[in-house]
Amino acid sequence: MKNLYITAAFLILGTLSLSAQVAIDRNSLTNNSVILEFGDIRSDSAGIKGLILPVVDNVTSIPTSQSGTLAVDASTNQVKLLKNNGWVVLSTSTVDITAPTLDEVGDGVVIGVEDGAPEGVLVLNDTTKAMILPHVPSVSEFPNPEVGTWVYDTQRKALAFFNGEFWEIRYGQ
Repeated sequence: MKNLYITAAFLILGTLSLSAQVAIDRNSLTNNSVILEFGDIRSDSAGIKGLILPVVDNVTSIPTSQSGTLAVDASTNQVKLLKNNGWVVLSTSTVDITAPTLDEVGDGVVIGVEDGAPEGVLVLNDTTKAMILPHVPSVSEFPNPEVGTWVYDTQRKALAFFNGEFWEIRYGQ
C-alpha cells in the first residue's frame, strides 16, 4: 500500500511539471526544445503545408499585442511584425487583401504556459521552447498557397512567406 501512495505522488508531481508540446502531422518531436512542430517533407505536392497568418482589418486594432505578433494587415496589404511596440513591414507586395468575415468562437489556444499568456488565436508561450515552421523542399512546389502562408524552404535554407502575389524569401543562404 505504501508503494501505491509513493507511485501516485510521483505521478501527480510529474504531471504538474509537464509542459505542453505539440506535434502536428508527425509521430514525435525532434527534441525537448520544441513547443510546436509540423510534419516532415513529403514528396507529393498534396502533402506540402504551411502555417497561415491571420488576416486582420488593421493591425493597430489588435487589442492585446506584444512583440512577436505576426499578421497580414488588410488596410495596407502587408505582412507585419510587432517589434518593440511598433509594427514592422515584412512584405513588399501590395496585392489587394480582404480580411475574411468570420464569426469568432472561443478564446483561442495556448500551447505551453497558460498563465500570463497574451491573447491570440494561437499563442505559443514558453521561455525554453521554440516553434519549427513546416519544411518544404522548395516554395515553387507549393500548390495554391494562401496569403500569409509561412514555411521554411529547405532548398534555399530560408524563411518564406506568400504575400498574395509571390513568395518572399527572407534570411536565406
